[in-house]
Amino acid sequence: MKSAKWLAPAIMAVVALPGWGRFEETRRASIRGGGDHGKCTIEVEVDQAAEIAVSGDMGTIRTLSGSPAHWRRLECNAPLPSNPYDFRFRGIDGRGDVNLVQQPGRGRPAVVRIVDRKGGREGYTFDLEWRGGDYDNRGRGRGFWDGNDRGYDRRNDRDDFSWNNDLRYRGRGDGYFADAGGGRNRVYNCDVNIARGGNVFVSFDSDRRGRLALNGRIVRMEGDRVVARMTGNGLSGLMYLETNHRDHVKEIRMDLDGRGELRWRD
Repeated sequence: MKSAKWLAPAIMAVVALPGWGRFEETRRASIRGGGDHGKCTIEVEVDQAAEIAVSGDMGTIRTLSGSPAHWRRLECNAPLPSNPYDFRFRGIDGRGDVNLVQQPGRGRPAVVRIVDRKGGREGYTFDLEWRGGDYDNRGRGRGFWDGNDRGYDRRNDRDDFSWNNDLRYRGRGDGYFADAGGGRNRVYNCDVNIARGGNVFVSFDSDRRGRLALNGRIVRMEGDRVVARMTGNGLSGLMYLETNHRDHVKEIRMDLDGRGELRWRD
């Protein structure tokens, strides 16, 4: 299978579990695309047996037996919600048994177990799909492996957040978009729409670029601050929206993945 071209470098960490010689490897998803229909494609390499957990924009592969399992790909068009709607698992490729052993929901990750009874390593590919859902206040994985065969430890699970209201805001305000080359462009007339389930749309008028429109999804909450991964008009990055959590947006800032910044204040 051809290797994917990532928009940003994947973040990985490998941990040896004491006493059992087992390994965990975590990876942050490459997020690209969008739309109401969510999808993550997972590709891993397994010797004998492993479990893969996905929550938010993070995945963990845990080796149960055999040589250490490894990630090949974790690619999503949006983070997996804490409470996804119409969730589906679909196995695509691999010679062994691939089964969903834990449905995601109430903050728990999706967990898929792979058992390969033939000798040698094998590549496996599967999809996780959903149609909308609610995010927690961090927008990423919340459980952790506890080092035994009982599976995922749920002591870190929390059910204290879901974005379940519409926020529609329009204000003039004033700000700027600065590109990496030092160019500066005024932005004003801000429109914000945050829909149930976490879809975000933000647009501004600008002096030089016309209407600047970006869309994306909430990845986490920090008090009254909404953090969303946004793309549009050739731009992408994390956007921070300071709100009163009801119907007013006070300030917006966005770091454009090393290509500049956007700032706006009402």
